[in-house]
Amino acid sequence: MLIRYLIEFNAYVLRVIRIGWGFLWNLPTLLRVPRPIVTVFGSAALSEDEHYIHQAYAFGRTCAEHGISVITGGGPGIMLAANRGAASIEQEQGKKITRSLGIGVRGVDEGFVQDIPSIRFRYFFMRKWYLTQFSSAIVIFPGGIGTFDELFDVLNLRKHHMLPDFPIVLIGVEFWAPLLTWLKTRGVERGMIRADVLRVFNVTDDIQEAFELVHACCQRAPVD
Repeated sequence: MLIRYLIEFNAYVLRVIRIGWGFLWNLPTLLRVPRPIVTVFGSAALSEDEHYIHQAYAFGRTCAEHGISVITGGGPGIMLAANRGAASIEQEQGKKITRSLGIGVRGVDEGFVQDIPSIRFRYFFMRKWYLTQFSSAIVIFPGGIGTFDELFDVLNLRKHHMLPDFPIVLIGVEFWAPLLTWLKTRGVERGMIRADVLRVFNVTDDIQEAFELVHACCQRAPVD
């Protein structure tokens, strides 16, 4: 029994060391991204001709034009479009890309971002921590399970005051309407979700409106 305990204990100690080392190893890369920073979440599955892909690219580019960096989950689809939009400004100027960073998970996002600076973590929770703790705003495009996981993680952190009161902008009125209705009728009206949860969202189809919400918040954030 003691030998088994020691083996398991050592295995978990090594895992904790790997987790800590992963956080520290990637930290300098993220700290070199100029602030303010906006995080963009969204589907990895959309094709390049999808309307939301073009919107994500335009949003990322507009952010970079106004000195706001963009970080994403480092995958294809919405994430890659937002990263490429942000990177396009520095690329056109012949500069090194600093305002665009993908933060992926090993074995999941490998090979998806070839022309954008990126880092990789071993576990999803490590990526989510990086994507939420350094940003001045969060913009969420339509997506699947991963996007919803990130959205509700952000809501839970906000609920417990572990994130500042920055904008959470949802792109796609029609896409998000059923979720907001469910939160209201199944959660708020039954007393399981606080009513102020619904007030943290800004829902729009207008990328310029989304940018203005983000820009207003970023003007109050630290700038590098």
